Amino acid sequence: MAGRGKSHVAAIDLVRTLTILGVVSVHSTWFTNDSQNFSANAVMDVLHFTREVFLFMTAFVLFYNYYDRPLDLRRFWPRRFKLVAFPYVIWSIFYLVYGGALRQGLGPFLATLGHALLTGTAWFHLYYLLVTMQIYLAFPLLLWLVRRTEGHHRTLLVVAGVFDLVLFGVYQYWAGPLAAWLPGWLRWVVSLRGQVFFTYEFFLVLGALAAVHYRAVAAWVAAHGRLVALLFVGSLVAMWAAFAVGVLVFHQSVAFASGVLQPLMVPYAAAVIGGLFWLGLKWAERRARWPRGSALVSLVADLSFGIYLVHPWFLQQIATYLVPQVGALTRLVVTPATVLLTFAVATLAVRLIAATPLSVYLIGRETLPWPARVRHDDARPAPMRGQASYGSR
Repeated sequence: MAGRGKSHVAAIDLVRTLTILGVVSVHSTWFTNDSQNFSANAVMDVLHFTREVFLFMTAFVLFYNYYDRPLDLRRFWPRRFKLVAFPYVIWSIFYLVYGGALRQGLGPFLATLGHALLTGTAWFHLYYLLVTMQIYLAFPLLLWLVRRTEGHHRTLLVVAGVFDLVLFGVYQYWAGPLAAWLPGWLRWVVSLRGQVFFTYEFFLVLGALAAVHYRAVAAWVAAHGRLVALLFVGSLVAMWAAFAVGVLVFHQSVAFASGVLQPLMVPYAAAVIGGLFWLGLKWAERRARWPRGSALVSLVADLSFGIYLVHPWFLQQIATYLVPQVGALTRLVVTPATVLLTFAVATLAVRLIAATPLSVYLIGRETLPWPARVRHDDARPAPMRGQASYGSR
């Protein structure tokens, strides 16, 4: 594929839109249900794929844009870090202040902020920005690896998948005992397993190879829709079966049984990626029939990074002030309503931010004039050149 002037991959827009909706859904389920609720945890168990999908898309976009052209690190790093580092610091400060950390005094607050920036813990979702910056830092090495293994990419993918399967198993079942005899720095890494990029190396390799072999991969996925659907359904059933067995037979806590880094997440998230990619390809073929729907999907995809950043605050307000007022309704009504309201309000707020000069600093994308004209062809610039690589993260 040509290194410059590449067409926009329209299928990725739908993948990003559905995945950010999945993020809001899993967090809304968490906020509106009791932490020990079996059904709610079963739902969250199969919605945790979102982090793997976004990491897949981050790698996809980077390799789609840079694989077959020289990488100028003097331009790459400043450009990429600007789009993530500023939002990371600003929103870390915002959420820490919102959470009351400043009440401790300025000195303790700055210490808390420093630790939060190093660990991605200012709020529960900001770890992803830390992981993204690690990927940017390691990208030259990843690029070298994929280039160096040309002709052996299937082997690379299998090795990466097996390694992640084992790693997720260690994290899920042996992280505690393992940490007891590890050196201090390795114990710290294990404790931050969700915040280090190599935890998700299979999905980075998968995204990289999907970009490098895009035409072949897209053709295969489009031609094997039934197999893609079968793999998704089979892995979904396996996830729920493992959750039920873990809780009902082995008496695991629902939180443990629905762990975000359980081994089954590796094949399951891969199957979800295949399914979402198939849906994206089919949508891309037909999107011209629904121009308004296509414009909305494109807009949400463009704003997905910002939606990710701001939605927890709106969700907190909705869960705190609105949900208790409708407590008589079943959670089957409250949770979906919270998802839709949070998603709508967050999207509107981010669209307003995107129209201001602060857009690049707050949501990692260039200013988007109001109203914006959305094109419905594949001749747009290669994805995410002017915004953070979330969902493309």
